[in-house]
Amino acid sequence: MVSSVPKELTEIEEEFDRFMVLYSSLDLGDKNPKTNGTKSAATIVCYQGNQLVGVLSFHERQPPPVNSYRGSRVPHINLNFHISRFNDIMNLIRYQRPLTIWFDVSRSDGGLSSGEIEDIGQQEGV
Repeated sequence: MVSSVPKELTEIEEEFDRFMVLYSSLDLGDKNPKTNGTKSAATIVCYQGNQLVGVLSFHERQPPPVNSYRGSRVPHINLNFHISRFNDIMNLIRYQRPLTIWFDVSRSDGGLSSGEIEDIGQQEGV
């Protein structure tokens, strides 16, 4: 069934210009000897100035949790990825700007996008 809600009302976009990275090694307390031990987890917290706009969480287990939007006291987008995507997303954040985090409320889809069309080979001279 196709939604009759206009796209601009279902998609939330927030530009961000700052970030903080948290990378953890933790025991999730599994009782199963085949899956117990240390697990990797990472989080990239995205800010526009000092305002929180999004949290990118990276999980070792599949499938990751469903993406969401927290619209309460500190509204922000929560996106979840497999830990294998961490380096790809870090490279995007390091080398691109402006950057936007987006979330489609009706489908729970979300992602990051660079703000401009670019010429190929920009990093060749670096």
